[in-house]
Amino acid sequence: MDWATLLRLAYREAWKVVLDGKPLDRAIVAAQRQIDTYDVRQEDMDGLGCRPDEIASGFARLHALAQQGSALSQELVDEARRKPWRVARIQALGKALEELDEQIKVLGATREELKPIAAMFRFGKENLQGSELLPLSQ
Repeated sequence: MDWATLLRLAYREAWKVVLDGKPLDRAIVAAQRQIDTYDVRQEDMDGLGCRPDEIASGFARLHALAQQGSALSQELVDEARRKPWRVARIQALGKALEELDEQIKVLGATREELKPIAAMFRFGKENLQGSELLPLSQ
C-alpha cells in the first residue's frame, strides 16, 4: 500500500471515533491499529509529496498548536468569568488565539496531509455564533 492510501485509511478510522464523540486518544489508537495492519512501501510516496517523518512532524506541530489553543481558550474562559473583566488580558488572549489560528491555517494550506483537520477547525470556527464572551470562549 502507498502512504497516501494509508493516510486516508487512518483518517477514516480517526473520524469514526471522533464523530462518535469518543476521546481523541481512542482515535489515535484506532488509526495506529489501522496503520499497523498494512505493509507500506517506503519508496511509494507519490500522493504525499513528503517523507513519512515529515508527515509525523506536521501532525506533531498541529497537535502542539491545538494544545496551545486549548490552554489559551481555557484562560479566556477563566477571564470571562471574572468580574470585573481585565480587558487588556482578554485582548491579549484574543490576539494570541488569532495568531495560533493563522498558524493552523498556514499549516493546513501547506501540508496536504493536514488539510482535513485544518478544514474541520475552520468550519468549527465559522459556525461560532453570538457575541457573549463566555459562550464564545467556551
